[in-house]
Amino acid sequence: MINRALSDQAIKQDILTVAAIYTPLAQIQTIGVEATVGDYLLLPDPRYPLPVVTRNGRLVGVMRPSLVGGKKPTVPIERLMQKDPQTVKPYLSVTAVGHTMQDNGLTAMPVVDDSWNLLGIVTRNAVFSSLTGIAHSRELSNTIADQVSAQLTAITPQPPYVGGYELKTVPAMTNSLGTMSFGVLAEAINGCTTRYLHDTGRRNVLVEGLNLTTFRPIQLESVVTVLLRELEMTRHDATLDVDVLSDGVQVAKAIVTCQLLERN
Repeated sequence: MINRALSDQAIKQDILTVAAIYTPLAQIQTIGVEATVGDYLLLPDPRYPLPVVTRNGRLVGVMRPSLVGGKKPTVPIERLMQKDPQTVKPYLSVTAVGHTMQDNGLTAMPVVDDSWNLLGIVTRNAVFSSLTGIAHSRELSNTIADQVSAQLTAITPQPPYVGGYELKTVPAMTNSLGTMSFGVLAEAINGCTTRYLHDTGRRNVLVEGLNLTTFRPIQLESVVTVLLRELEMTRHDATLDVDVLSDGVQVAKAIVTCQLLERN
């Protein structure tokens, strides 16, 4: 129990959160909710949507240059600002924030506490710079995903497959019936897909969907082969067809969809 608790704590410490990468309030520009368009135009051109805050520091909106076009200098910012902007809490994982940014085309997000007090800004560049280093920063294989990934060995597949990996089932991978756990198999497919995309230059990969069907159980100590085919590959998305064989016999099939998190 002590070893498990220590391992869990180490995993939590390995997970990069927004708190480690955001730019604090003291280093960013903001504008008061009582300001006018004239006040906004006097500010240096911000590199991100400008947070609009109350006198108490509570975030109430964001301003962009496109919102002030053609407006009189006396118009209050409060009438033009984007209200209820998407925000992020400092304890959220960087990966989740990157997913949100890419889905919504955001270059930055305000960081707030649970009372909506502005803490700072996290930018898209900061998020994806940090994601690039995550894979190289982990020194210990603590999670189930790490342990399954460590068992994978790359092989050279025959056409039409573009990627292939093997692993041998061990007792820790089995269920109560002595066959490979469904969850472990799904994690193995996840790991193979991610590694293949990494090897082809897609560094920040988030598996969004995995449709897995098994035909027969995978026995203990059998060699599992995972073969990949590309169905669709774009700048931001990938869909792969996956065949799973056990000792040369097909035992499962999956369709995996991934989001490729990129800087721009």
